[in-house]
Amino acid sequence: MSYKCQFISFKKSSALVKSIYLQILLETLNDLSHKELEKFRRLLQFTYFQKNLPQIPWSQLNMADGGQIVDLMVKRCGHQSVEVTMEVFMDMNRTDLPCSLFHPLKKLNSFCFFTKRAPTSS
Repeated sequence: MSYKCQFISFKKSSALVKSIYLQILLETLNDLSHKELEKFRRLLQFTYFQKNLPQIPWSQLNMADGGQIVDLMVKRCGHQSVEVTMEVFMDMNRTDLPCSLFHPLKKLNSFCFFTKRAPTSS
């Protein structure tokens, strides 16, 4: 079964939210194994393509570590970086990670919930 994360914005200041986003994304990506990070990079490219977001050049993404990936993502799609990251984790079958992204943010009046993703046509 496939799920799509629906996400409701924060009520705190945008500077604080951006800082928290970056820290949580960085910590989450740094916790991935080398093999998982490789898979994340490939699926990230595909997800950007699907969402019609500005592509990250593979030459920059291919050897990037977690911190560099976060920087590249934020430069390309800003606040959508969290949503994109969550979709990639779902595609990786790491359903534990999307929830862990938002666990520390509950204190900031942020909510994340999952809905069934519409089937894709082949």
